[in-house]
Amino acid sequence: MNAADTTVGYHEPNTDTLTAPLKDKPMPATQVALSIVYSCAILLGAFWWLRQVGPGLNFKEPLNQQALGAVGSLGAAMGAVHSLASLGQHAGKGTLTQGWLTFYLTRPFTGAGVAIITMLVLKGGLGGFVVRENVAILAWAALAGLYSQPALDKLKELFATIFKTNDKAAAKAESGRTD
Repeated sequence: MNAADTTVGYHEPNTDTLTAPLKDKPMPATQVALSIVYSCAILLGAFWWLRQVGPGLNFKEPLNQQALGAVGSLGAAMGAVHSLASLGQHAGKGTLTQGWLTFYLTRPFTGAGVAIITMLVLKGGLGGFVVRENVAILAWAALAGLYSQPALDKLKELFATIFKTNDKAAAKAESGRTD
């Protein structure tokens, strides 16, 4: 037993042992079919909802229910597109394993969340510019949903820039010095 095993508190789970059984098992055809149906249902549902609210969309108030719903739906739809593209790519290469199932189930929700955050950042002017046009906001939402990981990385970079700390001041505060 090593010292890390005796430490009281939170321990990081060993992800290798948690997901190892799923990494090597090919995804059964039923799971592949259900993943495709799931992603298509989210995609079609999002586009149906956008068609219903589309004519009356108003982004003047960024926190109104229609704007958040439209942006979230478009982000989810593009997350579903990403899932379908990834599923097809891995199936074609023969690398489609059960370990990918969680990715395919969560990608639309990740896309929706990142699209909404991106809209709030752009409407608030945090990126250095303010987007006012409905079509531009929907375009940004679609891109954020489709490319949610790079969008999250850019938002992280923006946040780090805005809240950057002085390294010397941080080191001084950690050491308890007051000079």
